[in-house]
Amino acid sequence: MLERLREFQRELGEKEKKYYSLVDNAAETIIVVQNGVVSFANQAVLAHTGYTAEELLSRSFLDFIHPEDKESAVQHYRVLLEKKSPLYACSFRIFTRDGSVKWVETNSVVIEWEGQAATLHFLTDITPRKILEEELQRLMAEKSLILDSLTEMVAFLDRDMHVIWANRTAGQSAGRSPESLFGAKCHEIWPGKNVPCPGCPVVQSMETGQVYAGEVTSPDGRILRITATPVKDKKGKIIGAVEAALDISERKRYEEQLKFLSMHDSLTGLYKRAFFQEELRRLSGSREYPITILVADLDGLKLVNDTLGHAKGDKLLQACAGVLKTSLRRSDIIARIGGDEFSALLSKTDEKIGVDLNRRIRANVEAYNQEHPELPLHLSLGAATCRSAAESLEETFKKADNLMYRNKLLNGAGARNQIVGELLAALKEKDFITAGHAERLQELCWKTGEKMGLSPRQMADLALLAQVHDLGKVAIPDSVLFKKEPLTGEELEVIRQHPEKGYRIALSSPDLTGVADLILMHHERWDGKGYPRGIKGEAIPVECRILAIVDAFDAMTSERPYRKPITREEALAELKRGAGSQFDPRLVEVFLSLFPEGKETSKGHSHHAH
Repeated sequence: MLERLREFQRELGEKEKKYYSLVDNAAETIIVVQNGVVSFANQAVLAHTGYTAEELLSRSFLDFIHPEDKESAVQHYRVLLEKKSPLYACSFRIFTRDGSVKWVETNSVVIEWEGQAATLHFLTDITPRKILEEELQRLMAEKSLILDSLTEMVAFLDRDMHVIWANRTAGQSAGRSPESLFGAKCHEIWPGKNVPCPGCPVVQSMETGQVYAGEVTSPDGRILRITATPVKDKKGKIIGAVEAALDISERKRYEEQLKFLSMHDSLTGLYKRAFFQEELRRLSGSREYPITILVADLDGLKLVNDTLGHAKGDKLLQACAGVLKTSLRRSDIIARIGGDEFSALLSKTDEKIGVDLNRRIRANVEAYNQEHPELPLHLSLGAATCRSAAESLEETFKKADNLMYRNKLLNGAGARNQIVGELLAALKEKDFITAGHAERLQELCWKTGEKMGLSPRQMADLALLAQVHDLGKVAIPDSVLFKKEPLTGEELEVIRQHPEKGYRIALSSPDLTGVADLILMHHERWDGKGYPRGIKGEAIPVECRILAIVDAFDAMTSERPYRKPITREEALAELKRGAGSQFDPRLVEVFLSLFPEGKETSKGHSHHAH
């Protein structure tokens, strides 16, 4: 191009007229500017711009240049004239005759035109190229915007692993601005890190020329999923890589949690039945023989759930799991295989070791119960040993299960009785009314029963009912039992559940089964407005009707958390008012006859009459 311009310069200078026609008809767009005015424009210029020769010649060249580009065009013209550079290029926008705008690139040279200095310009239409460049810039801006909005960390690395571009997430991850990462090696963005991570996907990708993915742990403990893509030049040579990293720490923790929960019981932390059975199958083909299988059942769980609530039952289950884990070896597989049933696989364990472990479990249960007498553990155990692969582990499990049930049959009733006894002891500890409440009730019930001529069986049931009728209150929170303010509707409903809870407890004990129905109905009213069944009149057992009167009398004459006691005379008057509605009227008369005017029933009672 430079030689061509020089050739034009010589030809125009020496043989201007001879070659004028040649220039005018050249395919290139040629224009001459002298003193800022268009002095010559060939036919290609006219065709390119749409102007006539008259419209172009003798007009300022700046008239045709876009206002935003005039300053750079003037500067270009000045440099040409001052430095007389042999070739100088720049680009700007021009207006065509129809008002449209075109981008042109000019390669310019200083010439002599009609005896004076001028500038000759070869104009090239670069409008399509400029449109493409602008589109590329827009796409790159959008790409950067997209890359910056990604939750993934994205960085472009050169062959030596220097960061040449990074998105906003990458900067945030390192606690720096993206620009501050440029020039550093990718592993150096972490404090104290001066070598790539072991198995670095970026290194692997640039070594193999393949897309490579892997997980690495960052110096601050995060788990990053990295995908590295090699970047190659036109000849296929690897010149760098694109690294995309995603922080998957939370996902990993969640996956680990899901994995744990899929195999473990969420309440006790022990393995689930499915895992236990899988281990049973695995061990059947192993060299871990002899294998002992232990089966344990938590006695009385249903009773505790029904009476004290499932929260208490859950505590028992957790305590049972704790005792088993403490008693057995860390290598043993312990699982909760049912609601109240546990099992353990003890590899390389013969009968003797199995017996020792059984004894250790019993000792740990006893130690636990001494520390937690309010809610003790009662376990039925069974164990069986499989000596070799010739025997079936499934059959061994059945043997252990059968032995556990045999143990449960022997101890079950006793365990339930013991639990009921402990609940009664807990109720006595909760004697929130006054000392001797049950004894006073028993005495007055007995006297009333005698006056009514009850049978010996009825008298015995009445005496027992006086002692255990409030057994269901062991399941009521102290915050409700001891509350001094009036109870809410929800709290009243909790209180009203105690006859049913007491009924279920009583059914669990052979000693209390006979009075279970009486416990259930001891809050029924003569008029049918009692609970839980709403029966009335003589459909209510006479023992319950007697207890209702005696219990109300003792409650009124004893101090309660929510009120002071009233006098005996006031209490008797209240019973009269309740006769025929709350109480059996005939029984009220019998009860009143126990208190001749001016006489006390007992020394113990006179204390509460005033």
